[in-house]
Amino acid sequence: MKNKLIFGTYNSLPVGTSDEVLEEYYQTHYKPFLQKLYTHPDVQAVVYYCGILLEWLSANHSEFIDVLSEMVGRRQIEVIGGGFYEPILSMIPRQDRVGQIELMTTMLRKQFGRRPRGCWIPEMVWEPGLTSSLCSSGMEYTFLEDSQFIRAGMRGDQLFLPAVTEDQGKTLTVFPLHTGSLDAFLPEIALHSPSDEHHRLLVRIIPGENASDQSLDEVLAAIEQGSVDTVLPFRYLRSYSRRQRGYFPSSSSAAVHRWAQPPQPQRDHERAENLLQQQDLKNVCLEGGFFRNFLIRYPEVSRLYAKMQYTHILVNQIRGDKQRKQAAREELWRGQHHSAYWHGRSAGVYNRTTRSELYRSLIQAEKMARERGIFKPSIITLDFDMDGVEEYLYQGVAVNGYVHSLGGSLFELDSIKTQHNYMNTMARHPEVYHSEDAIAFGYDSYSRTAFLDHFIPPDATQEDFETGVPDGSSRFHLRPYRVIELNRDQHQLVMEIDGPVGTAGGYVRLEKAYSFSKQAITVSYTITNTDEGAIDRVFMPEINLAFADLGPAALRVWVCRDTHASEEVAPEGRYQGSFSRVQFQNNLVKQHITVALDGVTEIWGNPMRTRTLQRDGSTATVQQGCTVLPRWRVQLAPGESWKTTISLQLSS
Repeated sequence: MKNKLIFGTYNSLPVGTSDEVLEEYYQTHYKPFLQKLYTHPDVQAVVYYCGILLEWLSANHSEFIDVLSEMVGRRQIEVIGGGFYEPILSMIPRQDRVGQIELMTTMLRKQFGRRPRGCWIPEMVWEPGLTSSLCSSGMEYTFLEDSQFIRAGMRGDQLFLPAVTEDQGKTLTVFPLHTGSLDAFLPEIALHSPSDEHHRLLVRIIPGENASDQSLDEVLAAIEQGSVDTVLPFRYLRSYSRRQRGYFPSSSSAAVHRWAQPPQPQRDHERAENLLQQQDLKNVCLEGGFFRNFLIRYPEVSRLYAKMQYTHILVNQIRGDKQRKQAAREELWRGQHHSAYWHGRSAGVYNRTTRSELYRSLIQAEKMARERGIFKPSIITLDFDMDGVEEYLYQGVAVNGYVHSLGGSLFELDSIKTQHNYMNTMARHPEVYHSEDAIAFGYDSYSRTAFLDHFIPPDATQEDFETGVPDGSSRFHLRPYRVIELNRDQHQLVMEIDGPVGTAGGYVRLEKAYSFSKQAITVSYTITNTDEGAIDRVFMPEINLAFADLGPAALRVWVCRDTHASEEVAPEGRYQGSFSRVQFQNNLVKQHITVALDGVTEIWGNPMRTRTLQRDGSTATVQQGCTVLPRWRVQLAPGESWKTTISLQLSS
């Protein structure tokens, strides 16, 4: 009996991908592949298109959908489903899993007249509980990498045979997805085919951007040589009953397994893999990182994940208006796209545009969840980021402001009108691909948010701060503040901390009072010398602001000495001088955000940059936002206090 080949492509692009990029991919990859496949009606293929791509194709290239529908009708192509907005299915609430899959199923049934039976799992991120969720959504099969079959204890012929897995009494068929080249597998399955009565199944589903003429030519050559016959997954399950049983541990694609680890374990993993290859131990899989480790590696991922989970709760509290609830759910689901919840071969969480798009959807979903005429501004206490400590969330009509006890920092600042989070920042994290130049570029030991309090030596320079907090500085930004007053009626939160202003000592009590109003967040500082000696230090609170686009047409920056005189500076440049405020004109959303002081003082302005992997494998310096550093020389005798006020103000 001939061996069988399930061949196809998966086609995925992040939320927020521009029409220009979509058109380029269509002309370069999607259209040529379908054209060539169309001329070979005997070659069967399975294809997956993410929901946003299907929407774009329907609106911009209906002829492509027509041809695809014809090929589905003649049983040459099987279109499989999945989560409409490509979430990491195991990371989102079960209700959203089922909802996203059913939304995709509805679209495919309308487009092609058939309900999909298979489900594509982004990055093969698997947890055992997915089985029952997929079954509840009408899915009968999915795919996992051959490395995940090996992790489940399968070897040899078992790597070429579908497995039935189970959860809560519900069963699902899992096809082994073979990740090597077709040329490498064909001799092996021909050589080791057990008997004439049985066949081996080879599964090759490749990224659409890699589906060149050559990849299809390889399949055609294999068919002509009599090595394999192509088959569709659903037809295969109906025609052949041979299966094995298997339980798959929590895992993901081999690449994601590596990326979920910190840099040094990644290097160790790579060395161990090389040793296994030298020993020709192909069926041994090393333990790697767990996908949820990205929540630990990147606080930015953790905050986005927390926002998504919190928004899910808000959306599901909508009562009585099914249309509004469904619209809010779809915005929530857009905010679950996997691309910004990890980092690997592409920029992922380092992509500020993608992060901005996901936050935009989540803030819009939250806005839609609010009852008109009933919603009132409030401060709530909640363990928002699920770290065991409560955070303080101000939810206003025009502004959300979330405060963390760690550093007493503002870690989210949402404009409800523009659906933009100005704290959507990105710190400098060590990565395995960083060269010595990138290491010298500096790393951050804390999240780059706002109102991060530093006491630095008077002789520290602006250049010193660009590569990290200068030696000898305080560590208030790394320590928890205690709440001494929470006035829910006045929307005020007062926090304080005691500690040394540097490694050489000198103790102070720092009190910061947050006051939330309709369009502004104001922080009032009081610093008291609690030491026996005098203190001479520079107090420098750090304020970072994020923008989806930092180009000259999208963002303009002015520094102002008084209400009339202003000077424009470049967002990507460094500046310093004595000013009373810094104003950012965010043209992308037609809004201004101003850092306003209670008088003129010295301000440093720095670009916030990261060193980030690009699609072509190179590393580039990417600006993530802008840093504003007001500076005051604070000289206090024992028992003396000093005060100042800073506001973040939004305006149209």
